[in-house]
Amino acid sequence: MKINVLVCACLLLFPVAGLAQPTQKTGPATADASAGVLKIVAKDDTSLMWLAHIWSGGQTEAQCRNTAAAGMPSLLPGERYCELNSSTHGTVGLQTNVDGAVDIVTFTRLSLSHADAQKITDSLDVILRSHGLAGRACHREPMDGLAMIWESQDLLVYLARITLTGQLPKLSTIAVRETEAFPPAFCRPIEKTVSPTT
Repeated sequence: MKINVLVCACLLLFPVAGLAQPTQKTGPATADASAGVLKIVAKDDTSLMWLAHIWSGGQTEAQCRNTAAAGMPSLLPGERYCELNSSTHGTVGLQTNVDGAVDIVTFTRLSLSHADAQKITDSLDVILRSHGLAGRACHREPMDGLAMIWESQDLLVYLARITLTGQLPKLSTIAVRETEAFPPAFCRPIEKTVSPTT
């Protein structure tokens, strides 16, 4: 997975003040019949599939296309971007590599309230810790907000709660297998571990 792909994904999900948003080629928002569907398998612990299953709310198929998500660099031949949407569970995006394995999973969800956002975050924390990931809160600089990050040797999950003036909190999450590629500026350590509140 190219590092610039991950950086673009982070900028799309977690805008950083003072940084321009990516302007790479974008693909259409519709599925491509030739790209088929991606089966979401509940018991598959590889390729981030188990996370996609949790975030999808039990949906089993993601519609795929041969073009990248909006704002992301163009896909290489053989790569796919797959997406599923739910009115209650938000949007799950999966990017597969040329071997068909999932490299990146994104999850965005508009919560019903601050309490609902916290409940979702706490639930994810329990699930990820049960899979052996260590979690901690961190600063989402330079926006003076808090985020959560969970890590293991081969998996990194990052969640930010974004609340714009007059809007309900939106949870934006990204999961990657290449943990060393995650931009450290998106999660500066803090002394006290707390759950995100902004």
